[in-house]
Amino acid sequence: MEPLSSIPREARAGWRDQISDPLTVERQSALYLAESERFDGDYALQERKERAKKLVAKETRIDNLRRANIERETKRWEEMDTQDQRERQRVANLINTEKGTKNKSSAAYDPITLKYKDSLEGKTLLYEDSLVKYRAAHRAHHLYIKASAGFNPITGQETSIPVRLVDKPALEPDVAA
Repeated sequence: MEPLSSIPREARAGWRDQISDPLTVERQSALYLAESERFDGDYALQERKERAKKLVAKETRIDNLRRANIERETKRWEEMDTQDQRERQRVANLINTEKGTKNKSSAAYDPITLKYKDSLEGKTLLYEDSLVKYRAAHRAHHLYIKASAGFNPITGQETSIPVRLVDKPALEPDVAA
């Protein structure tokens, strides 16, 4: 590489020599505008028209997007409705089959409130539970009488029967049918 001092001065500052007048703009430049065009026309009106054209284009684009969004959303809702209808139809078909009863509680009572359901199964379960309590009370009474013979074997005192007998539950007419 040559030292800067060995390059002639004209070669070093060549771009300065090519410009004759720094205030003139050449025709091929982006800044060039003919003198007849510089003061010819109402630029405010042209600018207003340009802005109006851009605004119309923007509003058209927004309307097209809005219309496309509405169509897409309508299609999505219609698909959701058809899917919901298919699901309802599937559930309706499953209700009458064995698969439809798999999630059904087999107990005829509500496990949270411990109350019997107001249905035929609930009344049947209430009757059967009452029969179990009735038999348990009679069994306890019978065992107490047979085991203690009416007195305490340690103290020899007579004892009263602590088990209270309950009446046999009655079968309701709609359960018996």
